[in-house]
Amino acid sequence: MRRILLLAALPLALAAAGAQAQPNGPGSGASISPQTTDFISKAASTDAFERDAAKLAQKRSTNTDIKAFAGMMISDHTMTTDKLMQVLKKDRLPTPKNPTPNPTQAKMLTDLGGATKKGFDKAYAHSQVVAHQMAVMVMQDYADHGDNPDLKQLAKDTVPLIQRHLDMALKLEGAAGGPPKSLTRKQD
Repeated sequence: MRRILLLAALPLALAAAGAQAQPNGPGSGASISPQTTDFISKAASTDAFERDAAKLAQKRSTNTDIKAFAGMMISDHTMTTDKLMQVLKKDRLPTPKNPTPNPTQAKMLTDLGGATKKGFDKAYAHSQVVAHQMAVMVMQDYADHGDNPDLKQLAKDTVPLIQRHLDMALKLEGAAGGPPKSLTRKQD
């Protein structure tokens, strides 16, 4: 009888061992590489920066092209954040609770806030060039070398959108007179 119980319990023990091993498998979120953690953080903070800078531009700019671009940044970067969160949820990866701009981006926001009224559009356009250059590099690097297939696909799908934003930001910067000498210089 004891032998029968042991034999009957064996499949349950094996199933339990398999279930315990499962959380470390792909997509479970239990074992996340530093590369993926870094990508998630950078993608979320970049989207937060874009939305915050765009809200500032909508308040401070009088240029209709800048305001239209800012509106698009809010819409598009809300969408990219939503897509990121969907992948994170699907793959059971940690989701950033309240993503905020990274320290470099926070400084750009502070500089934008301190830009003169006359120099704001030039400063905003330049901040968008810089931010989108960095975002293209982050997305392309993960698309090429990332280790989570779903995040790699998300990055690959996002690169053309970010590149289009960069191209538009370069045109806005040119129309505003090129990059500022300093974001807070009075003569810009």
